[in-house]
Amino acid sequence: MKTSIRGPLTATIMCMALTVSACAPIPYSTQAYVPNAADVTMAKTPGSGCGLGTDGGKSGYRQIGSVRAQVFIHTANRTTAAPNAGLHFSFIQDGSGPEPLTVSVDPTRIKLQENGRSFSPKLINQYGRDFKDSKDGHVNRSDQFSLSFGAPSGVSDTLRLVFESGAIRFDGRSVPFAPIRYERETTTAVYMFPCIPA
Repeated sequence: MKTSIRGPLTATIMCMALTVSACAPIPYSTQAYVPNAADVTMAKTPGSGCGLGTDGGKSGYRQIGSVRAQVFIHTANRTTAAPNAGLHFSFIQDGSGPEPLTVSVDPTRIKLQENGRSFSPKLINQYGRDFKDSKDGHVNRSDQFSLSFGAPSGVSDTLRLVFESGAIRFDGRSVPFAPIRYERETTTAVYMFPCIPA
């Protein structure tokens, strides 16, 4: 498990600078699974408006033609006796291209490998929507899939996601998707109390 050295220092400086304001800075540690940069292109997910020094976790994406496939993994119920890993897929299609593809995910062909064990997820939620790109005016397509693995999972310092043939399909066609390795990272952030989001 990695620990960010710069995180605690940044949090300390923030606390010293903010103690003179009306808000009370409260430093805290947070953990997130970070994908291996050799497996994906790194992308940050937005964090809380009241949390400084944190981005809410990190995700990775792969560009497949006109589709940007972004993957984010986290641990739910972390403080309980039955923590479990959760997986979120986001498929963004550029509206400047042809008609949007139909995206499907088969949970039975996705595996989480951790501590010598293998877990298959259940599909919790899925939805799709069209949205207008504020930059170029094109109408893009977003397909979202949320999956949950059995407990206990998402508890080790490293894990690996494996996608068998047919795990991801565009218009019914299987799309190859190589495994993604993750390592848990601990960083320090600052929470502003009382919380007044910008």
